[in-house]
Amino acid sequence: MNTIKIVALSDIHYSITPHHGVVQEKSIDYILDLLILEKPNMFLSAGDFGTDMNEEQWCKLTNFCINHKILFYYCYGNHENKKYIFNNFNFDGTNCLIPDFDFIEANGLILSAISGNIGKRLSVWYHKDETVITIGLNNLLNRLSQNQTKIHILLTHEMPKLNLLTNEKHGQEIIAYAIKLLQPSLNINGHVSIPSEYKLYANTNTMILHLADFGTTHDYAVVHICPKPFTLHSIDFKSF
Repeated sequence: MNTIKIVALSDIHYSITPHHGVVQEKSIDYILDLLILEKPNMFLSAGDFGTDMNEEQWCKLTNFCINHKILFYYCYGNHENKKYIFNNFNFDGTNCLIPDFDFIEANGLILSAISGNIGKRLSVWYHKDETVITIGLNNLLNRLSQNQTKIHILLTHEMPKLNLLTNEKHGQEIIAYAIKLLQPSLNINGHVSIPSEYKLYANTNTMILHLADFGTTHDYAVVHICPKPFTLHSIDFKSF
């Protein structure tokens, strides 16, 4: 099978009002420009599109991906416009939002996701606590076993606490647990505003890819993967 080219980024934070003191109303335009430049097969985001992300911007992004036959998948974060995050679709009819604790197949890759962030206020729609995540992971593991498959790419908004990345005080233990349990080939995450980095998780075959805040850095990653047999050929960081 041919190598797949993926563009991955996180924390777009589209805004028409200041987000952390910065207005980022051109974020989607920048993404369209870099997709034209890179010509990927797949576009992945680890969430935080921005609370100002409106129908016009979503249509601009999804219509571009449809017209250019780019499969677009994401998890959501904790800075989203809830009204528009759930119902965006690809040219093949699949939902762009990967369901929590489930998996999909795209271009020969098995993708899964854990959206939102870790929090105990479950009345907040994007919060998940450790109990919710543990139950969801066990259900997912059973479905993977029944289907005799494994996850190639796990999208999480939160970063795992694995003591491998630049600043070990960041990250969540429950996301680290998820990675140990599911053993994906690649975990793509964002949320924490530290520099982009990737490292192999010790004693596993899981590559951890953390992505910096695109809205302020314009950093993204280009990933080349052969699905069958799964081979991660390269990860390159770029800035637009």
